[in-house]
Amino acid sequence: MIKEPTVADSLIIAVQLSNGYITNRFLPDKAIDLIDETFASIHVQLDSQSEIIDQLERRELQLDVEVTVLSQEKDDTSKQRLKQVKEELAKIRKELKPLKLRHKAEKQRVNQLRKLKQTLENLHAKMAQAEREKNLTLVADMKYGAISDLEKRIAEIEYRIIEENK
Repeated sequence: MIKEPTVADSLIIAVQLSNGYITNRFLPDKAIDLIDETFASIHVQLDSQSEIIDQLERRELQLDVEVTVLSQEKDDTSKQRLKQVKEELAKIRKELKPLKLRHKAEKQRVNQLRKLKQTLENLHAKMAQAEREKNLTLVADMKYGAISDLEKRIAEIEYRIIEENK
């Protein structure tokens, strides 16, 4: 498992990169802006659907409108076109369904991963507090019980996400 950088490591890297590549601003503003832009980009990527799904949904909407219009027409050409449009619409819906299911499952795993990492962070804070209070039983229980189990679950989910995106 690849160990993620700590917040401190991330800040140091942001300062180094912003210092080397952003020349028209001054520290710490440019490092903070770099981190802010990165998180905004990641947030947009996680919340948006893939381009393929977006294109298919737009095409589905166009075809739905066309079906509505053609359904009101009575001539043979319109009826024939209606049949073609309905076939294409069925094909698009068939193609779209597994893509949307996969996207939804992926988004759920990412959200689950976020929650687990937040829980892990909270457990580490509680463990640090227990260490300061010399509560070694609680430290051992957390370190070799709850934290260890949580790290395994996080690793499993990360592995599944990586495997699905290959």
